[in-house]
Amino acid sequence: MAAIDTFKTLLNGATPPADAYITALLNQADALILGYTRLASVPATLDSVRAALALVLFNRAGAEGESKRIEGEITSYYEAIPESIRVALRRFRSAQAVSLLDLL
Repeated sequence: MAAIDTFKTLLNGATPPADAYITALLNQADALILGYTRLASVPATLDSVRAALALVLFNRAGAEGESKRIEGEITSYYEAIPESIRVALRRFRSAQAVSLLDLL
């Protein structure tokens, strides 16, 4: 529940969506975090990062699948995980050894 409260705080006074929707966003954030870090589960110490990534996903609602949007003179680029969040996740990232024979 800490991540839900952090998410609501990050909204900075805006009306929060339903807790079920926030939970769905947190689940999406978890999937992205696990894919990036290759961990088996998301550590509790990453609750604030989970909430921040869920907020990014919330703000991108309606732009799913887009990598770039141009509106007049304004161009927006979308990353799966913003650089600021990737920096926070790097210390949790585990390496994966790959044999050259596996690549053939």
